[in-house]
Amino acid sequence: MLERGACSTDFVSATSGSLVTSGGVAVGKALYVGSAATVIGALSILNVVDTTSAASGSIVTAGGVGVGKALHVGTSATVAKALNLLDTTDSLTAKMGALICARGIAAGKALYVDTTATIAGRTAVLDSTDATDKATASLVTAGGVGVGKTAFIGSNLNIGTEPAASIDASRRVIVCNSSTASNTRQSIYLGVALATNNSIFLSHFNVASGSTANRLEIGFYGKEDSVSVLPSGRVGVGNTSPAVPLHVSGSVKLSVCAANATAGALTSSGSTIKLNAFTMDIGLPVDSGIHAGAVGVYATSNRRKKSFIRSIAQNDAIDFVLNTEPRTFHLARSQGKPIPQIGYIAQQLRASRFGPLITSSFEHPRLQAVSPDDVENVLLVAQYERICCILHKALQDALQRIDALERVVGQ
Repeated sequence: MLERGACSTDFVSATSGSLVTSGGVAVGKALYVGSAATVIGALSILNVVDTTSAASGSIVTAGGVGVGKALHVGTSATVAKALNLLDTTDSLTAKMGALICARGIAAGKALYVDTTATIAGRTAVLDSTDATDKATASLVTAGGVGVGKTAFIGSNLNIGTEPAASIDASRRVIVCNSSTASNTRQSIYLGVALATNNSIFLSHFNVASGSTANRLEIGFYGKEDSVSVLPSGRVGVGNTSPAVPLHVSGSVKLSVCAANATAGALTSSGSTIKLNAFTMDIGLPVDSGIHAGAVGVYATSNRRKKSFIRSIAQNDAIDFVLNTEPRTFHLARSQGKPIPQIGYIAQQLRASRFGPLITSSFEHPRLQAVSPDDVENVLLVAQYERICCILHKALQDALQRIDALERVVGQ
């Protein structure tokens, strides 16, 4: 046995030192090396003691461990502090990068990625923190989010703050569910805080799967079916089953009151308009303000509403009576047995001295001109109520002439 300290020659090669052997060395118990131990070949440690802490295992070192090449760990590797990987290899596939894992990675705290993170499979975020603004929630991003396929949102989707942003869809936005239950609706709400009196909404009401009675509803102020539109194009106001193209349940009011109001029109594509019993007060968009009501047909005639008042020239009135011919006629589009009509020809009235005052014109596509005084695509109409004034003046002149003749005869 060598005494402690008896051999003090240091090791500089495999043939120098206090102990040199050309064969192996077997150590039955502990081996203590007071300085560095250099192993030229492989070092095999057959002890199978697993490690449960930094002080247990087949190899225990109080300092660091330097590995010049690959390090293979057959089971778990527990690192009590930071793990620094100085390799700068970028990751382009699942088999490239400074850290390659054949299985998953569990991070007990924050995971920071300084550049792009490419995930080939699913990403599951189990944190259930709800979002109250753009800086809170389970997933927060300072930039945009690109979604290549369907995005399913299990709760509310809030976009923007003030002013709110919009949903921009290059093709379409679908609001639906997989249920085909009868008498159900899916809605889009618009409003302020979605309070009952501060919101409107569009809804699809499913009467039954595949039914032609399924409808689009426009709701206001808590009433879900204020306006209903059927697939046939029929519109119901105040009812959900319109029987005609426009079906209004309740009162209808048409009014043009202001002098600068935009004129509108109530027209019929047929020859008649049928109305049930009603009380009507219609204001026509003309300067004189003609009305039809309980007192009959009347017009605003107050002097204070008029200017540049002049008398109709007697000669002009007589000329109109003598040169304008009343006619009887049949309407060109009369159905069934022709019914004789009586009136004037608008083209002739237009050519008279009073033409601009007693005729009007409206655009009428495909109305062809068939005579020189016709206007292509223009419908001429006569304003009969104004002709009365001309006839009145002509009658005045005739009565004055008769009165003068009676005085001459009386003398």
